[in-house]
Amino acid sequence: MKRSLKSAVELSGIYLVVLIMFAVILYPLVWAFSMSLNPGTSLFALKLIPDNWSLEHYIWLFADPQSNYTLWYKNTLIVAFANGLASVCLVSIIAYVFSRFRFVGRKNSIYTFLLLQMFPVLMGMVAIYLLFNTVNLLDTFTGLILIYVFGGLPMNVFLVKGYLDTIPRDLDESAKMDGAGYLTIFFRILVPLARPIIAV
Repeated sequence: MKRSLKSAVELSGIYLVVLIMFAVILYPLVWAFSMSLNPGTSLFALKLIPDNWSLEHYIWLFADPQSNYTLWYKNTLIVAFANGLASVCLVSIIAYVFSRFRFVGRKNSIYTFLLLQMFPVLMGMVAIYLLFNTVNLLDTFTGLILIYVFGGLPMNVFLVKGYLDTIPRDLDESAKMDGAGYLTIFFRILVPLARPIIAV
């Protein structure tokens, strides 16, 4: 009886903490939304729900020809989708290679990935600009996607490799004995088991 009461108290405490954190995170979002309903150009709001609220800002955002919001949003979705797809594919395959294969330069490559994590992409911005200018990738989706994909590659590869290292190699060996190739092992065994880290 005491154990079930203790569990109920612990569960209630966890829910209370989660509820408080939810309120702390939600409050600024609600306040920002209420400020967007204020007519005029003021960013200051005295009340959470304004007395004379208006949708004029949203009408301007979506209906005014001078507002490029829909174009910006479309561009963001294109870049984000392409970046996500390319990152997941590249990171998964590279992490699989580092986790399961032994080859010349493997250790040095892992250390290089660790070293690259210490430097932000902004440090190489001048070099990236000059390189993209040379290959005519300035002001293009391709250039921006390449920066995002390869900028996040070192950290993501290291993260996924660490997860793949926890999956027993016995599964690979069993699949090899059944005649599975490397790609079959990767797609049919490792990818389903690594879904949590791939989702991250």
